[in-house]
Amino acid sequence: MTPSDVVDEQIAAYAAGDIERFVALYASDAACYELPSLKPIAEGRDQIRKVWSAVFAKGPRSVRILNRITTGEMVIDQERITGPEQVVEAVAIYGVRGPLIERVWFPTPVSVRPIAASAPRG
Repeated sequence: MTPSDVVDEQIAAYAAGDIERFVALYASDAACYELPSLKPIAEGRDQIRKVWSAVFAKGPRSVRILNRITTGEMVIDQERITGPEQVVEAVAIYGVRGPLIERVWFPTPVSVRPIAASAPRG
């Protein structure tokens, strides 16, 4: 699997709300950070499971990759995540080694906008 394939699998698991499949794509010592502060969001599979379980509990979501850059073991995505109440546009920078994600950095701020009741989703 290429780094891009690994990230695609992770995004599919995220969109499906499949926490076990999602977490299995991370190295045991994986970590997720905010940029530029490097504030940890989650460190290790247990924390990743805890943080993203809370996200998954909010309801279904769809993910659209707006742009992707792949260089070596790095995958940089501009993503649009549409959930039950809001649309989030963010950048995620994935560090992948072999079949597992080792690091993810999320530059802040992200764009968040509420979904109007009659607005189309996606």
